[in-house]
Amino acid sequence: MQGLTHGISCEVHTHDEIETLADNVNALYNNLLKTIHNLEQEIYKAEETEGRHITAEDTDAAVISAKLAEENNLGIGSALILKSASDGSGEQAKVFVAGIYASDSKMEYDDDTIFTTHDIFWKLSNQKASAYSGNVTFL
Repeated sequence: MQGLTHGISCEVHTHDEIETLADNVNALYNNLLKTIHNLEQEIYKAEETEGRHITAEDTDAAVISAKLAEENNLGIGSALILKSASDGSGEQAKVFVAGIYASDSKMEYDDDTIFTTHDIFWKLSNQKASAYSGNVTFL
């Protein structure tokens, strides 16, 4: 397989090796298709059931789980007071529910996860705004 500049190359010496290689490529392709399908299903499950996503213009918005909303009688536009849990400063921030998402036990985040803006994060973490270096989660 001379002349390849990108990708993976291998030497094949017999017909059996070609068959094995083809089987492996087909298996990888089928696994990729299954993974894509599963990811599409997870994205569908994570879609908001009500309201909207947080936008760049938002400074005090939050997206909460349907379970959290139900247990606390919250809906779109409801106010919610968040308290800092990390530094003991007692810092609080008032946010308004912009969206409500549905979750299930297979999702990376759970019913207690509240998505907020960077402004709220900086306020509750009692840190100065700087370059963001954490994880990004998209709904």
